[in-house]
Amino acid sequence: MATDTADRSTISRREFLKIAGVTGAMAAGCTISQGSGPAAASSGGGAFRIVHMTDMHLKPELNAAKGFARCMKTIQELQPRPDLIVSGGDMIESALPGDEAYSNKMFDLYLNVVKDSDIPIHNCIGNHDIFAWGSKGAVSPDQPLYGKRMFQQKLGLDKLTYALDHNGWKILIVDDIVQGSENPYLGTFDDATMDWVDKQFAAAAGRPKAIFTHIPVFTLGALYWRPSRGEELPIPGNLVCLNVAHILRLLEKHKVELVVTGHIHQYETHHYQYTTHIGSGAVCGNWWKGVNLGTPEGFTVIDFNADGTVTPQYMDYGWRAEA
Repeated sequence: MATDTADRSTISRREFLKIAGVTGAMAAGCTISQGSGPAAASSGGGAFRIVHMTDMHLKPELNAAKGFARCMKTIQELQPRPDLIVSGGDMIESALPGDEAYSNKMFDLYLNVVKDSDIPIHNCIGNHDIFAWGSKGAVSPDQPLYGKRMFQQKLGLDKLTYALDHNGWKILIVDDIVQGSENPYLGTFDDATMDWVDKQFAAAAGRPKAIFTHIPVFTLGALYWRPSRGEELPIPGNLVCLNVAHILRLLEKHKVELVVTGHIHQYETHHYQYTTHIGSGAVCGNWWKGVNLGTPEGFTVIDFNADGTVTPQYMDYGWRAEA
C-alpha cells in the first residue's frame, strides 16, 4: 500500500554540512564489490533479491538509451532473478532547465526501455527528474507539469513517497528533494516525511526495515568527489541531506537495517550504528563518458538474507563509452 507525505515546502539554503563519526569502507573501482549486513539484525521472512539501478541520465546523445537497454538486459538475465527493481532517480539527463519537449523525449527513452520488464519496477524521483526548478522563472509554477508533476504523470505515480511490504521487510521509497532558494534543489527529509517514516517504522516494529531514496543521508563518496574537482571539503545540501543528524537518530530509534541511495555516481558501502548504507554507482557512469572516479557504469544487486542481513554487490554490465 502506498502512502504519501504532505507537500514539500521550499527552504532556504544552509551554508554547509560536515560529516563526522563515520566508520566504514568505500569500495570503488571494482566491477563487483561485496559486503554483508549488520551482525545483529531482525529476522526476515525469507531470502530475496532487489536490484537498485540509479542515475541513468538518459538523453538522445552518447548512445545513452542503447547503454541503458544493455543494463536492463543484464538485470533480466541475472540468476537468481530479482524480485524487484528499484529505479533510484535521475532517470533523465535533466528536466531542471524547463524544456518541456526535450524533457518529454528523455522520459520517453526511459519508458521505452523499461516497458517490457517482467520484473516489477518501483520508481524513486531524482533531482534531475524535476521539471523547470532550474528555469530561473522562465517557466511558471502554475504550468501543469511544473516541478514533480511531470515525473508523476510520465511514470504514472500518484505518490512519490510510499511503502512496500515484501517477504517480511518494510521498504520505504522516499522523496528527499526540496526546492531551494539559491540552489534549485536540496536534500532533506522534511517534517512531514520524518513523521511519516517514524509512523511507518513504528507500525513495523520487529520487522527488518529499509529505505530507498535518491540524495544520500550521508556519503563517503562526496569526500572524494569534491576535492577531486578542486573544491573545499565541506559538503553542501545538494549532495547530502541537510538534516542528517535527525535522520540518523530516526534510523537508530527504529533499528533500520538498510538505506540505499544514488546521486553521487560512486559505489560505497559502510555501516553506521545499526544501519548498512549503500550508495550505488550510476548506470551512466560519468554521464555516459566512461568510468566515474573509479566506479564503472553499473548497478547494485542486494541479496536480502533470511536472517535479516543483506549482501550487496556492485555489477559492471560491460558498457564502454562510445564516441
